[in-house]
Amino acid sequence: MTTSKKLSNLEPRFDNFQKVVKSGIPLIDLDIALPENTMTKRPSSVTSEQIMSTTSIFIITWLSFLAFGGAPANDALDPSWTQGLGYAFKHNFQAGIDYIFTFGPLGYLSSTFSSYDSDLFYSFVLWQILNSFCFAVIFIVFSFQLPHRTDRFVYLALTIILLTIYSYDTRYFLGMIASVSLLLRPPPMFTRTPFHYFTVLNLVLLWLAIAALTKFSNFILANLAMVSLAVGIFYTRSRWQAVLIPVIFGLFLIISWRLTGQALTHLPLFIKNSILMTSNYNEGMSFGFNVTAIQFALTAMGTMTLLLLLSTLSPPMQLIRTIIATFILLVLFITWKAGFILQESYHFSLFFTVITLLPFLVPLAEPMHRTVTIICHSLRYATIVAGLTGLFIAGQELHYAPKNFIGHWNQRVVENFMTLVELPSFKSDRDITVAQFKHYYNLPLTRALVGTAPVDIFSWEQGILLLNELNWQPRPIFQSYAAYNSALLALNGDFYASAQAPPFVIFKYQEIDNRFPPGSDSEALKILLRDYYLVLVEKDYIVLKRDPRGQGRVADGQTLLSQSIKMGEVFDLSAVNDKLLLLKLDIQKSWWGHLVGFLYRVPRVTLELETTTGAKLSYRLITQMAHSSFLISPLLIRPAHIFSWYANKPLRRVAKLRVVVETGGEYFFNDQMVVQVNEFPITRRLPPSP
Repeated sequence: MTTSKKLSNLEPRFDNFQKVVKSGIPLIDLDIALPENTMTKRPSSVTSEQIMSTTSIFIITWLSFLAFGGAPANDALDPSWTQGLGYAFKHNFQAGIDYIFTFGPLGYLSSTFSSYDSDLFYSFVLWQILNSFCFAVIFIVFSFQLPHRTDRFVYLALTIILLTIYSYDTRYFLGMIASVSLLLRPPPMFTRTPFHYFTVLNLVLLWLAIAALTKFSNFILANLAMVSLAVGIFYTRSRWQAVLIPVIFGLFLIISWRLTGQALTHLPLFIKNSILMTSNYNEGMSFGFNVTAIQFALTAMGTMTLLLLLSTLSPPMQLIRTIIATFILLVLFITWKAGFILQESYHFSLFFTVITLLPFLVPLAEPMHRTVTIICHSLRYATIVAGLTGLFIAGQELHYAPKNFIGHWNQRVVENFMTLVELPSFKSDRDITVAQFKHYYNLPLTRALVGTAPVDIFSWEQGILLLNELNWQPRPIFQSYAAYNSALLALNGDFYASAQAPPFVIFKYQEIDNRFPPGSDSEALKILLRDYYLVLVEKDYIVLKRDPRGQGRVADGQTLLSQSIKMGEVFDLSAVNDKLLLLKLDIQKSWWGHLVGFLYRVPRVTLELETTTGAKLSYRLITQMAHSSFLISPLLIRPAHIFSWYANKPLRRVAKLRVVVETGGEYFFNDQMVVQVNEFPITRRLPPSP
């Protein structure tokens, strides 16, 4: 049967497709081009009741999704880095150069838990209002794709409640899938004319481009969504539209990038350095292990995978369903990695929220055999049950349980409404809190000494520096724990070794996950020990002043020991521990370790030390960070040791060391590693003579 004959048999509601054909836009195969869900009986005219109910649901959804940020910055980790992103946004710091983090130039505005910033408050609220509007539109329009009322009710209820409680990443992940599905299987309102469809397509591409600048994971998924749209539209609708999609998306991305104050030439560096950071996030941030949560996650992923396979293989087979299913699998994999590398409540909740709602986004064939329909719906709700159960288990620390699940959502909606109504009062209360924090974290001596000079803070407490209104000039990876490999360590080292180095650094020894402190940001730390001296101590903070004693990064001194040993073998430093020692460890993953690390994560590695006094210490070791040399002896592992260093007082020294892997993890690393000990080619320094 020819295309024209097929068109003549369609109901009047499909006249728009005839117009598409007459307009010259090619359709490869009409059976593929027509969305499955449009082959149903034409609905009756929309009633005022339906309009009212849809409007009510939209308002509730929009109000539920609103966020007004977190408390003002203080000495805690998360408020500090979000406040740092806000400072970077206000001062047009270049993403990927002036700062390197997992968030892009719009990271502060997009994060629902960003700490309060008086200068950015109304901009932040406006972003949240518009962003919540976009998500409400996407998720409610998608609900019309679900043919059964029960599915639609459960989908809307879970979407509104879950994405209110566990909001940030989950909305973007699910929103991108829903947007791709709506464009590849469009409802009739999108396809009334080619202009309607092209307009919606452009709006989605604009939204994807803006979302790409919020966080690097969203950047990756936005590009995958764009590619999915281009491939799907190429084979099912219009080749010229498919060719235009990457061009339009690229233009929107460039315009958005420039409007945020970013130089166009810096976009490739943002991508490059973000890849560099995320590529070693796996080992750098792996922590915790919850067997129960993993079991429910694997169960949900198993039923979800079966559902996707049935969606793809059920007759009549369609390329569109395959494309959407593939995109869902990619999102599911990224969500799995995000949820189970760092195993704690928030990341667990992210994964279980996404996988609870994903089954509704899986495109099912229409019509399907009754048996297949029953199996698909059984798999859908089995995934939902497993996801919700895992969510309640993961949410115990956040005090979420079935008995108070609705209550938390209800409270959030009421609070959002009251905050929106009394926005100036809310801002005033936050300003009062800021004033209280400024008083509590006041550093008057530091402010008097530093004045308006550039200053960095060598810890994660950027909030303290900003509360004291100092002129922050950060090293690129401004959270030291995030410099996961030798390349990132070198970037921070190069910064402190250059003319950009701030004349003052506020120093406070802090570490996460029991890491060995001198191993984090080791290249920058070596320069601080060489080129800065102590001028002030206020509360828990040491103020260092720059007085360069060398050029460039600190090169390793004479090699004192170098040996290939087995994992777990003791390495003796007694013969050279009277010197300042740098340690470098060349530890490589096995092929099995690379595979498991890609799919999940590698086991933890531990550095065990024995001092000359017989004391035994144990620290977590990030193997990629250990590829750069770090100070191993004398031990600088506590704030008091820094005082002793600058006062030229005795410090404990390391006599022996060994590197061990968690039980069963020896297969993930090569049995042999190279240990190299070099002399640290500097002398301890006292303040220069006046």
